[in-house]
Amino acid sequence: MWHSSFGVCTACGSFVNRRPPLLEDLPSVYSLRAYWRTRQRMKGFPTIEARIEAYRQDGRLQKWIELATRFKRAPARVIEVGCAPGVLLHELRLLGYECIGVEVEEETASWIRQQLPLDIRVGVFPWIELPPCDLFLAFDVLEHSH
Repeated sequence: MWHSSFGVCTACGSFVNRRPPLLEDLPSVYSLRAYWRTRQRMKGFPTIEARIEAYRQDGRLQKWIELATRFKRAPARVIEVGCAPGVLLHELRLLGYECIGVEVEEETASWIRQQLPLDIRVGVFPWIELPPCDLFLAFDVLEHSH
């Protein structure tokens, strides 16, 4: 069930957050402890620790890889905004892509770096400085955006 704060864009039909958090609140809203662990457990969703395997099992990871490789084959630079838990970038890196991930909160970024050998940067897109890329990914992210 979609959250009551979601609406539908009249121009494109995408789900949008009608009440997005304030920019300065993003790190606390999407923190490792509050969002990726406590909130996920409360909602009955996998925690960040369980998502790597969950994404493999439910076919989501394979679908994302197929989508990415269809649009740009390696070698290429990929940037993924909202990259937790990092498994997509990890798999793309194994396929020969140069990968950069972006998370809004340092503790989440640090957790990903500890699990996987990835370049994870902390900031909020589009206000974070990033190099040019060949492929830009933001799965399950834009509905949280301003």
